[in-house]
Amino acid sequence: MNTQSPVYTQKTECQDCYKCVRVCEFKAIKIEDGHAIVITEACVYCGRCVEVCPAGAKRVRNDLVRLKYMISSGRKLIASVAPSYIACISSPAQNAFINSFARSGFIGVSETALGAQSVSSAIKDSIRQGEINITTCCPVVVEIIRKYYSHLVPLLTPVMSPALAHAKQLKDSFGSDCEVVFVGPCIAKKIEADRNPSLISISVSFDEAVSLFGDLKEEESADFITDKAGAGNYYPVEGGMIRTVSDARHADNCYMAFSGVDEVRGVLDSIGGIEKCKTLVLELMACRGGCINGPLAGKNKSFLSKRMNVLQKAFERENIAASVFKDITAGWDKSCVNTNVYREEDIAAVLKTTGKSREDQQLNCGGCGYDSCRDFAKAIIDKKAERSMCVTYMRRLAQKKANALIKSMPSGVVIADDSLSVIECNLNFARLFIEQADTMFNARPGLEGANLSKILPANICSIFLNVIRTGNDFFEKDIRVENKFYHCSIFLIEKGHVAGGIFQDITSPMMRKKNVIDKAENVINRNLQTVQTIAALLGENAASTEVLLNSIIESFNASEMREDEDE
Repeated sequence: MNTQSPVYTQKTECQDCYKCVRVCEFKAIKIEDGHAIVITEACVYCGRCVEVCPAGAKRVRNDLVRLKYMISSGRKLIASVAPSYIACISSPAQNAFINSFARSGFIGVSETALGAQSVSSAIKDSIRQGEINITTCCPVVVEIIRKYYSHLVPLLTPVMSPALAHAKQLKDSFGSDCEVVFVGPCIAKKIEADRNPSLISISVSFDEAVSLFGDLKEEESADFITDKAGAGNYYPVEGGMIRTVSDARHADNCYMAFSGVDEVRGVLDSIGGIEKCKTLVLELMACRGGCINGPLAGKNKSFLSKRMNVLQKAFERENIAASVFKDITAGWDKSCVNTNVYREEDIAAVLKTTGKSREDQQLNCGGCGYDSCRDFAKAIIDKKAERSMCVTYMRRLAQKKANALIKSMPSGVVIADDSLSVIECNLNFARLFIEQADTMFNARPGLEGANLSKILPANICSIFLNVIRTGNDFFEKDIRVENKFYHCSIFLIEKGHVAGGIFQDITSPMMRKKNVIDKAENVINRNLQTVQTIAALLGENAASTEVLLNSIIESFNASEMREDEDE
């Protein structure tokens, strides 16, 4: 388990449901021994796996301990708080949330939206006319392009993210010895901080910060260092950045905003088919609706209220003169994820092992988390998946094992439903109750569909139905059928629907002897327990009694064995 990565798996909690595999657009998850492990080099840190994991096995690295250490060591800390806090922190506690940083040892709090305003100004200046421009405000989108669309890297605007731009601005204002702590709803900001420690020392979530402060009470105002941000407060919602960069000087420029990883992928996939005409500026955000729905944004508010709160604040501050910091250029390198070339014969070989040699056997049900059986086979070749992930394969395997077990049992075994229709039985069951059993069994393997009431007496059938209807787990009894005795064990498989039965012919001499021995042993053991109890109460040693009773069992067994040899 790599707890140093921003996203990791708590193996003990992983329940092999493969839900994370299904939602991961880039299949950056591999299955090892039934556990879904995040492939760090392939992950884009969108957090979708964290959001959907029903067992809470997908975890986000908690940096609270590191933050507490930084505070206790007396470092010069400044908090850069993302504008989405307006959407994620309840309104009565917002001012207290901001002011609590200073009370906890920070020298001050500043709005990341100030960095956003510098980014907007830089994007305006860097727009390549007559070309496609992809803005770099969302670190997840940048990660997607670097790893999976490296041919589009030249289309990225050469501008830092708002968080990095703001950090650089703060260090310029307060000295290079100050350390910036980013606070926001984004997992990818943790990896951004890891890669840029000279600008952002650590990134924590709103929840991590709140847990540091404790209970937050209502306060009248919030104290920010440097200026208050203006239009930069639009950034947390889809289209907010576009609103700040649209330029009247270039009225023919086309500005478009898209959000959600699937939508972002759709845009990136279609860029190659766009005819070069006029300038296109794309605002791409990995979280649907914007940062207000980030994986660490919390779920305590509705999407509508989050958006309204952000827009209201942004509108109120829209006319505040923008504070712009100029030196925030950035270059973007490629970090391509290796992709294999798969031979058809290798794919076919894997499909064969899962019982899917023919196309009609490839259901593409998606139960494994992959879109098709072929994609699943490729994942197995890449050692990212295991055959046990295939539901149909495991069901067939389980059925084969069950059939083999039933067939190998020396007793007669039958499984029937609530209409007494036979689901499965072995040959030994047929031989117990049916004349010319071998012929019938060969004609209809397992006697599937046969009516149990035509095979077994009515009293046994009624016991079957009673077990199914009442849900009684087990029924055991010796029953006479004509001139034979059968030991009958009927057990529940599915209440209201299915039960199974095991039958032994105890009429045969060998079975009678065995039953007598078993019953004798039971009686002797019960008597032994009674004698031992009495002896203990009387303060006597029961060892001699135990030896005597055991010798009875041994002599009884020995005499039976001699009789068997004589026969």
